[in-house]
Amino acid sequence: MKTVRKLSFPLAYKTIVLTLILTMIFHICILIGVIPYDIVWGGRLDTQAKMILFEIISLVINSIILLFVFMKKEVVKPFLSIKIINVFIWLFAVIFLLNTIGNLFASNSLETIIFTPLTLILTICMVRMAIERKT
Repeated sequence: MKTVRKLSFPLAYKTIVLTLILTMIFHICILIGVIPYDIVWGGRLDTQAKMILFEIISLVINSIILLFVFMKKEVVKPFLSIKIINVFIWLFAVIFLLNTIGNLFASNSLETIIFTPLTLILTICMVRMAIERKT
């Protein structure tokens, strides 16, 4: 944890927010057809209907993560206790770690090359946010 603490809380926060916003823009581009959907979800999406469902789910999840990050930073007034917010931030860190592992096995090499380091960075930043006592 000492190594993670070397990462400043403001930098972790800004990195998460920027990454999530860019990720959401990316998923919107997939939804509207600017980016082909065969380069995401491990290359396993085989129909337009599945793509729409998965991309909407992704946008909702990213929005929820962003809300919890904003509550932790108190950009949005927290409507949950800090303990619950921290539990969710730890949960997101675990999900990003699992996603990092999953990206290593993606059938699309572009997904592996781009999203593996990205989700690893998000994992580290989420852990940094979770261990922060004050914002």
